[in-house]
Amino acid sequence: LAVLTTIVFSTPSATAEPVNSFIDDDNSRFEPYIETAKESGLVAGCNPPANDRVCPHQTLTRGNMAIMLARALGINSDSADHFSDDNGNSAEVAINGLTESGVLMGCEKGLVCPNRLITRGEMAAMITRAFPAKGSPNPDKYSDIGESAFKQPLALLAAQGGLMACDQPTNRRLCPDAPVRKEEAIFAVMSVMGLDAAGTAPRDRNLAPIGFGDNFDELSL
Repeated sequence: LAVLTTIVFSTPSATAEPVNSFIDDDNSRFEPYIETAKESGLVAGCNPPANDRVCPHQTLTRGNMAIMLARALGINSDSADHFSDDNGNSAEVAINGLTESGVLMGCEKGLVCPNRLITRGEMAAMITRAFPAKGSPNPDKYSDIGESAFKQPLALLAAQGGLMACDQPTNRRLCPDAPVRKEEAIFAVMSVMGLDAAGTAPRDRNLAPIGFGDNFDELSL
């Protein structure tokens, strides 16, 4: 069975000193949420051992997303092997725990596709299963999710404030099949968990690479 641990996350105090843990997220609108996720133990750097970069624009795989959500929920399991294609994968224990908890579904019979890029629709489904919320979202508000299998979780996550429209400022599209950047996933999880964004310190922009060129085989979430 999956092991569910009650975790109490601390949020940065309003009077705490601003933080700036990473050199590559200063141009990210989600930097305060990244800092909160780092302080809460949900993410780490992506360039060990220095870990001074977080690769905010890196697209996530299904396995990466599983690791982040398993940390948020305190879930891990090695009691059963549910899929044949995640053996030896760094996300296998997280995948097993989320599967047993009903948060993660396979991609095909007997497969979970841990190395496949996760879509915004798949992310919304996982997060809304992990953190159920009451409400009646209106999928008709968006023009591009009517035919999506994930229209309800997409609309729900957007209503919770965890998913931004992909056509701002029009705000009529959610791009259900688009890949998910690490910064977007962090923002979504932080939002549904109700964790406050951390204060961040200004940094010399000339010393802060944007990070679009990051190409790490495995994200150290």
